[in-house]
Amino acid sequence: MNHSLSTLKHYPYQLSAHKNMREFFASYIRWILEHNDDKEISTAMLIEMATGSGKTFTVGSFIDYLYQLRERYARLYKKSHEQLPRIKTLVLNDRIFLINQLKQDFFFWDPTQSKSPILSDQFIDWISTKLYHSKTKNDDTSSEEETIVEETKSTSQKNWDLFVFSTFQTALGDKWPDDDWFTIIIIDEAHNLSWESYYQAFQKYYKPLADGTMPFVFLMSATPNKELLQLSGDAIVHYWLAEYLADDYSPTVSYNLVVNSTITPEQIDELNQEIFRIQAIENLNEKKVEVKNLTDRVEEMLQRYGSQEELVQDLHKRIWKECQSTVIFAPSVQEADELSEKIKKERWDETIVGAFHSKSWDDAFHNFKSWKSKIIIAVDRLNEWIDMPNVENVVFWRGTDSDKIFKQQFGRWLRWTHINVFDYVGGMKNFVWVNDINREIIEIEAERE
Repeated sequence: MNHSLSTLKHYPYQLSAHKNMREFFASYIRWILEHNDDKEISTAMLIEMATGSGKTFTVGSFIDYLYQLRERYARLYKKSHEQLPRIKTLVLNDRIFLINQLKQDFFFWDPTQSKSPILSDQFIDWISTKLYHSKTKNDDTSSEEETIVEETKSTSQKNWDLFVFSTFQTALGDKWPDDDWFTIIIIDEAHNLSWESYYQAFQKYYKPLADGTMPFVFLMSATPNKELLQLSGDAIVHYWLAEYLADDYSPTVSYNLVVNSTITPEQIDELNQEIFRIQAIENLNEKKVEVKNLTDRVEEMLQRYGSQEELVQDLHKRIWKECQSTVIFAPSVQEADELSEKIKKERWDETIVGAFHSKSWDDAFHNFKSWKSKIIIAVDRLNEWIDMPNVENVVFWRGTDSDKIFKQQFGRWLRWTHINVFDYVGGMKNFVWVNDINREIIEIEAERE
């Protein structure tokens, strides 16, 4: 099976993102040609795209575009491949299992496949890959960490271009075994990193190359924070969750606030109106009082399922009869384990359930992704970067005070044609966040008409 770039589909918003990145690249080339030393220019690009909309594919295919430019240059000036500038790409994240996922996304996860799902086949033969991470030595007398490297050589006689995948901790450590220069730097889930980590990374890797040019930095995030915006400036690509959900090619989402109550649709509409009214209040103290009153009112109306037994019984009626693939977010590792045992007793023996700290997590995750199991439970390990297009149901049994985490969990599964979200938390914040997303979708659709 050929997984070349030409076989993958570009959606209009991705083509628009490419246009912005090409213009950014062209402006830097013009700056170099004009020798405008009096004017500072940054080569850091913030790519703000909704969870599930394909940030990696978008950035990766732009890198493929740079390979194509180099190939055109070679044909125009009759240069051999060895005479072309070498492209070294550094890909960073803060967790090793996410770095593994990134490597699988760029270079097909099945080791029997030598092609890339993102980069064109013609360039793959010249690319070698390295994956670095650190672990504590298996020695009772020492807690020293050692650097582990997993290397894949290119299939050509020359190892010319290079992709290096690493955790931030290893890349910024004292025992970094690779060069300190890279043509391209990709920082994934950039909103997770501290300002200190940003500073250290830029001090170490963001420096002039041998030809005097600067490396291009892609900062990828669905939910950028203030520190990230200060570092990069405004995003050159904007594609928010509401925009994605408003587009025809996004999945349809059915959000179900699951409560053991007789709450009516009319009451839901009334709550919506109350939220709009409170959001318009300018006086902060008055708004706080109104929010508290509305929260208390909602808490009285909603009678949430109080036990795991009730949760399992209700989910059994809603989704398990049809054997649908389901992700459940639990509030703690202990509850994830307990819920796992109850599900196994209630439902199929062949169902494999993975919990956050389980030793068999990798196996459980692989089995779920390949349709061999139907249910997986996690606390926060599935919040970011995991690409599983087969999820049909998402269950919130865990609350959060962060709208960013909620949106990450909510949007993580937007790869299927239809997603059912079952919210057993039912907190006021969840209600407001979903209402805000829905309001933005309505406004976007109205503007497009």
